[in-house]
Amino acid sequence: MTMLAYGMRMIISESLTALLFSIFLSSTLSFLGFYLMSSIKGLIRKPLLSSLFLTMSIYSVSFICEQSMEMNPLFLHAPFFAGGSLFLFMTATFLSVQFFRRYAHGESKKQHVWLSALLLGGVIAGVNFSRMSAMNFLSTGNLLPLNGKLEMSQNALFVMIGLGIFTFISLMVAVANFEKKMKTTQSTSALENKIYRSIVETANDAVVTADRNGRILSWNKAAEATFGFREAEILKQPLSLIFSSPILENHLTDMETADQMDGTWKTPTMELEGIHKNGDTIPVELSLSSVNNDSEIYFTAIIRDITERLKDKKRIEHLVFKDTLTNLPNRRMVQDHITSLIKHSVDNNDGIAVMFMDLDRFKHINDVYGHQAGDQLLTDMAKRSESCLDDGDMIARLAGDEFLIVLPSSTPSEANQKAENIIRKVTAPFQISDSEIYISCSIGISMFPEDAKNTSELIQHADTAMYTAKEQGGTQVCFYTDEINQVISRKVLLESGLRTAIERNEMDIFYQPQVLTNENRIVGVEALLRWKHPKLGMISPVEFIPLAEETKLIGPIGEWTIDRACRQFAHWLSQGAEVEQLSLNISAVQFLQRGFPTTLWSILKKSGLSPDRIVLEITESVVQDTSLCLPIMKELKEMGFQLSLDDFGTGYSSLQYLKELPLDIMKIDKSFIQSVPFSDKDKAIVETIINMASLLDLKVVAEGVETVEQLRFLQERHATAYQGYWYSPPVPEDKISENLLIENSPTHLNAPS
Repeated sequence: MTMLAYGMRMIISESLTALLFSIFLSSTLSFLGFYLMSSIKGLIRKPLLSSLFLTMSIYSVSFICEQSMEMNPLFLHAPFFAGGSLFLFMTATFLSVQFFRRYAHGESKKQHVWLSALLLGGVIAGVNFSRMSAMNFLSTGNLLPLNGKLEMSQNALFVMIGLGIFTFISLMVAVANFEKKMKTTQSTSALENKIYRSIVETANDAVVTADRNGRILSWNKAAEATFGFREAEILKQPLSLIFSSPILENHLTDMETADQMDGTWKTPTMELEGIHKNGDTIPVELSLSSVNNDSEIYFTAIIRDITERLKDKKRIEHLVFKDTLTNLPNRRMVQDHITSLIKHSVDNNDGIAVMFMDLDRFKHINDVYGHQAGDQLLTDMAKRSESCLDDGDMIARLAGDEFLIVLPSSTPSEANQKAENIIRKVTAPFQISDSEIYISCSIGISMFPEDAKNTSELIQHADTAMYTAKEQGGTQVCFYTDEINQVISRKVLLESGLRTAIERNEMDIFYQPQVLTNENRIVGVEALLRWKHPKLGMISPVEFIPLAEETKLIGPIGEWTIDRACRQFAHWLSQGAEVEQLSLNISAVQFLQRGFPTTLWSILKKSGLSPDRIVLEITESVVQDTSLCLPIMKELKEMGFQLSLDDFGTGYSSLQYLKELPLDIMKIDKSFIQSVPFSDKDKAIVETIINMASLLDLKVVAEGVETVEQLRFLQERHATAYQGYWYSPPVPEDKISENLLIENSPTHLNAPS
């Protein structure tokens, strides 16, 4: 078009092929220029490259059109003007592109788009005219006058105009599409930014962005709540204002290096201390990430205040490792501590003392003063015990009134000294509310490595020693020994076997005749329980009955014994045996069990026996508390049972018992009977008991008669009956059956004639 506007007195024509090629080339180069401007992100020099392609597009069209002109004179470009026009065109195009990039957005974007287009259009027109001005024509002498008018063929003119219009429309469509794309991109970007800001502002975690120098660029509400700084106060301030840890600076440096390599970096979450506006330190959890925008690097920090989390963690650890009542370490913590000490002791050849402490009669304190007083007593006792220990020692509460004390690098003598000090402190009176409470404790000690090789054995052996201390009377210290272990091992074996002894038919009942002193006639039999252990053999009742009471097995064992003995006695009576009564030993624990009279009556009904044939033998331990035993004894008497006080004189005997209790029989313990032949004092005691019983209208049965001298002494004092090896030892039911049913006469017994 510029050539059409340039006045020349000659005929000019254009090559159609060159024209089409120029259109293709200029379109391609223009596309590349606009594509660079709109699509490639992060390219630092894209405005310069876009300008270069646009310059090449327009300049190539002008050059090809000039070279394709068919005209008579030859033309040449002046080098200075041609080069200058190219430089000016390049500069002007670059400025147009920069103008478009900087100002073609926001509220005035339409005006700036058109200004950019007009600027580029003016540049194109100016450059073409400048190129024409730089042309020199060389005449060949065959010029044709045009009278100031351009002569061109109609076809060429039509094509030129059409192509010009097409090019203009294409350019406008491209600009419109570009503007639409920019508008969509800007709208999307604005929406994304709005959503991002909404998320950031409503986030529970502090979100802070900073530049590569650590200067804060954004600050949300959560950050303000966490650190106390308002946004206006903190913007442009360094991150060191809220973080003092050098760890953060190291991470920022690492992230910047990684960003320069691949453009992305994210640190693992870390914990460090933040700084509040008031100067307080805050435990926080920090996660850092970075983003690269052209040559700039920005950091985003997500920060969470973990103060409450750490408090919760401590509370959980306290629940897991501390006793809630005394605030002492609990079983788990002390076990871990002992395990750690053992590892250290193996390496350093040190000894460890483990003390198991248990309060004596603590249940009685709870029953009398209440559980609140009991809890206060445990707390005060723990403080007293702790005051006897050194730094490095540990006292822990296991459960109830059980405590464990660990002494690292300790010798037996040192452990014994501390244990004695603790007992002395604990036995001093405690002032609980308005009451003065006295209590004592028993302590068992085991040593590492002498007594055990691991934590569980150390604790178990100390526990074993503590129970030995209790059995020896309490309020003392006992060290673990192999002998103690053997006793406890036997006890454990017995307890285990006792639970299944009845099911395995290991229990049996022996019977010992009770003989009238002056008639030598069997008046009754005493049922005596025997246990034959599969490994340990015959076990004495003296050994397994207390164990049955301790393990609460005495109930089912006692009921089985009563039921079987009553059935057997009823069978003998049905076979014609002339025997009056069956004596049954009743355990103190069984006697005081709720509903014992009812249970006994139910068993008796099954056998068909009359209650007046049953003598219930109870020991003096049963009648220690008359308020408990007296109602039960009266109920049994009303049912028709006879009551006998066993082993009279061996316990806490009191004439008060004989006065208050509804007794029928008094049994003299064998320890007095066996000393009668050679002890005047024992003779006097036995004679006194017999006389007193006679005055109280009580029958007397002497136990343990083994010689004729003992029997004659009883006959002379008119004792009611006796039992012992002189007449017959306890025998199985089949053997006693022979005596009762077939040969119940002095001829076949040891009694004197």
